[in-house]
Amino acid sequence: MKITSNTFDNGKYFELSNKTPHIKWDHVQSAKSYIVLINNKTECINNWLLPKISPYINELPEIETKNEYLIKLNGYDIIQGKNSFRQYGFNNVKIEEKNIFVIKVYAINKVLEDKIYNYKKMMFQIQNSIIDFGEYYGWN
Repeated sequence: MKITSNTFDNGKYFELSNKTPHIKWDHVQSAKSYIVLINNKTECINNWLLPKISPYINELPEIETKNEYLIKLNGYDIIQGKNSFRQYGFNNVKIEEKNIFVIKVYAINKVLEDKIYNYKKMMFQIQNSIIDFGEYYGWN
């Protein structure tokens, strides 16, 4: 699965804020839902966890997220899981050094139940359900 991002294209650096990067991925015909993760590889933390995205969505714009379980996008509900800071929403660590971000998108063959998710619990639930996967690297 190919992932692109206008936020990181052409060598642009990602500004430190609570605004998420733009993410777009290839549509997977047989997917019943998608999962998006943004991890700070430098700091070994999860910045954003979206464990339940409609199969009709394959692009997320730059948005300000809040500490809320549910966000709406184009009429669809998107569930946010808790990041490494035990908060809902995107949390970009404000540190001085440069960081490598890994954006991961999973296409899965099921829809996860509405529960409070964290990274470890979600990865356990999808281990036999991944039908496609992509990674994209960016930095700030």
